[in-house]
Amino acid sequence: MKKGRYREAYSSFKRLRNSELQAARDLYYVHRQLAEEMEVLRGSNYASRFIELFTIPRIRRATLASFVVMIAQQMCGINIIAFYSSSIFSLAGYTNKQALLASWGFAFGFYAGLNIVALVMIFFLMPETKQRTLEELDYVFAVPTSRHISYQAKTFLPYWIRRYVLFRKTKLEPLYNFDEVESITVFEKGVGH
Repeated sequence: MKKGRYREAYSSFKRLRNSELQAARDLYYVHRQLAEEMEVLRGSNYASRFIELFTIPRIRRATLASFVVMIAQQMCGINIIAFYSSSIFSLAGYTNKQALLASWGFAFGFYAGLNIVALVMIFFLMPETKQRTLEELDYVFAVPTSRHISYQAKTFLPYWIRRYVLFRKTKLEPLYNFDEVESITVFEKGVGH
């Protein structure tokens, strides 16, 4: 849309949404957002915008969530470890059989450890963003990270243990109150789903 390709954007929105009205609404929202961005960015440069990634709390939380996802993806990629570790052990003087056994044990243990670290990072630092509107996402990232971590440790984890380990019926107290968020979408109206 920054290049003036509104017809193509509208066509894409129609494929993504369930109605032409919803697509038109999203097209208008993006158009207004781009206009506002141009107004806000006037006079700024990449360095000042980069600094804002870490100085504006809501944007900092979204940046942290993006970082957690990217680092977790890198930590959980076993292909390189499994492929090269046997070569490294062979070059270190192990026989081929010893190198394969050592690489399997090393690769599996290292991979499992990194997956556990990634699980903890995601659990405590990554808020749930599935099926949220842009307005709701703005609200989600406005919640302080310390409050999210506290909720996960003191509310959600005990709930999960009671519900899925001890098999007790229990109610989860929500972290977010989306009644405060003004958003009207096709999904919320129940049309087309």
